[in-house]
Amino acid sequence: MQDLCPLTSVRFTLARVVSFAFGKTVEWGWTSWVMFFFFFSIFFVIICKCSIFCVSLGDRDKEIIIIISNRKGYIVMPRDEMFSRFTPEIKEIEQKTKAKMSHVNSEGGLHGIAEKLLVEVSEKAWEATEDIKTVAFVRAIVRLLFEMRGIPGFSKEKLNKEVAGLVSDDDIARMSEAIFYVYSSDRSTENSLYNIIKEVLNDDPLLSKAVPDNKLVEIKQILLDIYGADDVNIMIREIGFIVQAFKFGLSQERADKLALAKKNHRKDYVLISYPDSIIDSTGEKKPLQALKKFLSRTRMGMVHILPFYPWDADRGFSVENYGKVDPASGSWQDIDQINKDVDIMFDFVKNHASINNRLIQDALIHRHLPEDDPLYKRSYDDHKDYVIAYTHEQSMDLERKGAFSNVVRPRNHELLTEYHIIKVVYCDGKIKKAMVKAFLGQYLKWKYRVVKKKNNKMDIIIEGSSEGKRSDIAVKIMPEEEILLGGGKVWTTFSREEVEGIEETRQVDLNYRNPNVFAEAVIIALAYLERGAAVLRLDAIGYLWKEIGSTCIHEKKTHRIIQAMQAILKEAAPGVITVAEVNEPQEEAFKYIGDNDRPGTDMAYQFVHFPLAVYSILTGDAGYYRRWIDTIIEYGAKQFVLVYGSHDGMGLKPIMNILPKNELARMEIMLISKYGAKPNKARLSNNEEITYEICATPWNLINNPNVKEDIALQIKRYITVAMLGMAHRALRAFYINSYIGAPNFAGFLDENRTINRERFEEDMLFSELDDPESHKGIIMQILNTIIGKCTHQAAFDPAGPAIRTLETNNNAIIAEVLETPDHSDEEKIVQLINVSDQKASISLPIGRELKGKRLFEVFSGKGKTYEIEEGILKIDLEPYDVLWIKGKEE
Repeated sequence: MQDLCPLTSVRFTLARVVSFAFGKTVEWGWTSWVMFFFFFSIFFVIICKCSIFCVSLGDRDKEIIIIISNRKGYIVMPRDEMFSRFTPEIKEIEQKTKAKMSHVNSEGGLHGIAEKLLVEVSEKAWEATEDIKTVAFVRAIVRLLFEMRGIPGFSKEKLNKEVAGLVSDDDIARMSEAIFYVYSSDRSTENSLYNIIKEVLNDDPLLSKAVPDNKLVEIKQILLDIYGADDVNIMIREIGFIVQAFKFGLSQERADKLALAKKNHRKDYVLISYPDSIIDSTGEKKPLQALKKFLSRTRMGMVHILPFYPWDADRGFSVENYGKVDPASGSWQDIDQINKDVDIMFDFVKNHASINNRLIQDALIHRHLPEDDPLYKRSYDDHKDYVIAYTHEQSMDLERKGAFSNVVRPRNHELLTEYHIIKVVYCDGKIKKAMVKAFLGQYLKWKYRVVKKKNNKMDIIIEGSSEGKRSDIAVKIMPEEEILLGGGKVWTTFSREEVEGIEETRQVDLNYRNPNVFAEAVIIALAYLERGAAVLRLDAIGYLWKEIGSTCIHEKKTHRIIQAMQAILKEAAPGVITVAEVNEPQEEAFKYIGDNDRPGTDMAYQFVHFPLAVYSILTGDAGYYRRWIDTIIEYGAKQFVLVYGSHDGMGLKPIMNILPKNELARMEIMLISKYGAKPNKARLSNNEEITYEICATPWNLINNPNVKEDIALQIKRYITVAMLGMAHRALRAFYINSYIGAPNFAGFLDENRTINRERFEEDMLFSELDDPESHKGIIMQILNTIIGKCTHQAAFDPAGPAIRTLETNNNAIIAEVLETPDHSDEEKIVQLINVSDQKASISLPIGRELKGKRLFEVFSGKGKTYEIEEGILKIDLEPYDVLWIKGKEE
């Protein structure tokens, strides 16, 4: 079982810091061993003052493992075999810093140096390493050292002063590259160090209770439904270590914030934004910094930043590295700065990853690169079977048998995508070198180039591909030799079509049949919580489990994986909120929500509201919307409502069981033919092609861009849709383009969804928002005001009773009763909305809801009053009117 115990998967060795601090590069002959243990003994004496002890185990042919322990428990750090491989880089840093180190006070100086290096490395690691698990648990070690008690005169201020300027940022970043080189322990024999250390840890009473026994039994039972008993018996013990390491490294500030997350965020309003939705054309400011400035203009308590990791397709949802911030968007420091103002919802893209993601690369290369090849890495073994791949013969046989004919997915391209493995030999100056890489698509002879990127990393690209046109390429080198090592086909739920003969599919599915993939997902999720997430959005989770012959969506084991994950996350951080992103009919989407009988996500996306509201506006008929409200009563605040839809197209699948086929087709034809919206197609399990989403901005789905209308009427119509969404008992979210009423993007569309993904230049956008005549500024001001009003009206509290509808006998008008959590008659509101472009009149039996003979309208601020007779309110509503009727004047 690879890397399931994070306490043995921390790729950092204090021995490296020790040798670094003494200015020695360790060459592991017998004399070096004597020197090592001599210096180690000195180090041991120094840090024993701090109630810490170290133990070194191993032999020169295998590994060194050091255990650091205090009263809290153990941290295990695997071998440091990278000494010889990284000698040149480390030696250069050592030479630059050796003189400075000699001036450090010898009393506690070595300890101080180690602390300083650990602190700086942990922060730089997020920008330097490829391994998210390394980062998460190195930070745990850092916090362990900082939180120690009983160190005479210890303080962060004193430490920083002692070693100020000791190591530059560049030095630390380069050293991080060396320190975090990834190796795994030999676990094949009973006497391996891995198993020895496990026995030590198993005997520790603190760690054995990292997760309570009853919770471990619950988690184990779920996992037994997914994986075999042998796998689970290994996994369940090590889940305790994963949770313990997370808790061990969590700062008190983060722990307190996570504990309150679930309580605090129910009343929040959420802004959804890409990390680069707002850009600074001068390049002086990173997009995440511009986003922080935009947030200060809103009344949002939370921001959902769509994937901000390095990516290569689908505007971020093809993740190249789960542990980094895309440098084009900003840094972890920028994320931290945003987190000081508002809480953050992280996107966890757990179904698939980019072909360039190390997990995918290792898994595919492992299938074809011989173990005796000099390029073979231990990580290829670590990530074996992380993907679902077949030989060409296997895939042909399965396709011939119709094994994939029932698969449901939001694409109509091929499910299995061709892949191949290329090895190239090239000259770097006078030195011959070789590289190996996996590519999607067919082998393209002599189309491969070795490139040196601006960060000095080497890579292989296909000439003419989108990857080959990236701006971070500094130098291209023609290989002297290229070798096709093999290929096959791999599972790609979100495939794309070829462009000019080059495969543009980038997203490869992860294989959750492999328990190691599940463990990897747990550690990534915990790392996100540690880095600042208050809410985790679980992207495309309906597709996690693949079963040959099935639809491969909403499988029983998909639900069990989510339940196991949820149980573990709740043990680690009880206040965390998880949201299931399932763009399907709500009867399927809401099955992912947990209840008292079984674990599950805290919330699920509510995708029905927006397309049904658009239908109501287009047709002037709110009848279907009103009847739908009665079906969501039991879900209440477990919904994550997209007030104006999402960053993708407007999904139609969620309303296929709500609108009759002819009405759905009516809306589809109207939006595509008259409003200029773009359709995206998919196939159902019966091979029927459907339009699964319609792409346009919310502004142009609600307001026809090809018709000239009074802007005041367009704005009023637009706000009407918002008020339908604001009434729901839910966490209510606004996509940034919708929050400013952005029209369709008029530039080049590389895909249909780009029409709703415009990037805004900061100065130009803020100038528009400050312009009282700009419809973007007007809409944002109105929505800010509405959010303020809803926040101060107890009737809009998500914790209130389920909204009820009243019969109006007029399908153009919807009447909703919103009660307060304490059922106060004085604060109750009846919201009336006219969804049509015509004036409408109703006689509403309102006497049972609101007491008194005089009622007050409190939304418009115009101070209107209404007299009721025998409990009946007779009222006229202008086109797209929104009224809040109360029995109390304000």
